[in-house]
Order: sequence, then C-alpha cells, then structure tokens
Amino acid sequence: MEHLLLVEDDRTLALCVRRYLEAAGYEVTAAEDAATARELWGAHRYEAVVLDLRLPDGEGLDLCRELRGEGGPPVVVVSARGDGADRMLALEAGADMYLAKPFDLDELTARVAALRRRYARVETPGRMACGELWVDRGSREARAGGQALELTRKEFDLLAMLVEAAGRILPASQLLWEIWGYSEEVRTRTLDVHIGRLRQKLAAAGATGCRIVTKAGVGYGMEGGVSVSVDSVSGETATPASPRY
Repeated sequence: MEHLLLVEDDRTLALCVRRYLEAAGYEVTAAEDAATARELWGAHRYEAVVLDLRLPDGEGLDLCRELRGEGGPPVVVVSARGDGADRMLALEAGADMYLAKPFDLDELTARVAALRRRYARVETPGRMACGELWVDRGSREARAGGQALELTRKEFDLLAMLVEAAGRILPASQLLWEIWGYSEEVRTRTLDVHIGRLRQKLAAAGATGCRIVTKAGVGYGMEGGVSVSVDSVSGETATPASPRY
C-alpha cells in the first residue's frame, strides 16, 4: 500500500480527503502544520505529498521547495489561491501538479495516481529508443544522433513520454496534465513552447530518424520509429515497449 503525506490545516477537509484517499487504497498520514510535516518527512518514506499552501506556521511553498530539494516524492499542491501567478509559483517551487480549492475528490485521486504512474516509469531501469534517439529515465539522459541533449526537467519528461508512445498521438490535455498538472480548462502555450524547443534541440543534434509531429486539435507524437526498451547495462534491445496510458 502506497503511503501519502497530507498537509492540511483544515481538519474537516483533511478528514474528508484522508478518508477518500484511503478508500482508493492509499495509506494516509496527516499533518496540520509545516513543523509536523517536516518531522514526519524525516521519519518516514512517502510516495506522494498532498500539500496546502496556507499553513499556520509557515508558507507551503517553502515546504514544497524543501521536499523537492531533498529529492522528495511528487507533490500535489491544493490551494484556495487559484490564480495563474500562484500556480506558476507552486510549479517553480517544485510542485508536480496544482489543484485549486474547491476541488473534486475524484480529480485529486486521479492526479495522485497519474503522478505515481509517471514516477514509476522514472524508477524503471533501462533505456527507450526510437531510431537513433534514446532516453534513459533512470539517469535522465537523452541522446540523438550520437550527441547528448541538454534538456530541462520538463523537456526531458515530455520527450520521454513521446518516445515511449512512439507511433501514437498523445492528447495535449494528457501531456499538460501529467507533466505540468494543468487541467483541460487552463489556457496555456506552455506545451507548444516546449515542443518547439525540443524540435530545435533534436534538429541541432542532427536527429533525422524520428521527428515530433503535430495533429491539429489533438496533440503530439513521435514519428519515424517504434519505441523499444533497451537494456541499460548490456545495450541489447528487449521487447517493444507498450504504451501505458
């Protein structure tokens, strides 16, 4: 059973969220303030954190930076501060997803599950290759045309998702949700900008075997090959990687 840390000072809301997540199969430990959360974090391992930004003894953003700075688990921020600026501050502090209050408990549960799927992929050893392009989720390395790619964290996550699902078009809404934590109603060009940067970097590396394609009104995909799993030690190609979405 996966263990979650819930940091929320509203006792009624915390109890409701805790019971809902437990019904979904998670073990949940709750903290009402930042000090208790830090103490619990120091004593236990948690697979994910659900974090409110307004805490009685400090700023939730500071706690988020600490957890992520220590290589901590994925963080879902829940906050009554739902404007775009606060969302960006939370994501810059290391939050993986942002959910504005009031929120739907089914959506919260789905987002936690999506984060665990994403991090489970990262923790899986081995490389994925699409033609001359390969990514290694374990070491977070990517190479194209024999050249190492200098990628930001989000660029790597986006490229890895595209390579894993090579030959398929991934909906823009799925990419925005799983990588940035944006729900469908959020209007942003973030995905388009990152796709543009990846295309530039792949072109600069001389990658010609695979290319990122756009399907208008749907999303993006990797064309030119089929994703395969490559053993990171022997370098031997294993069975084709199956999309997990």
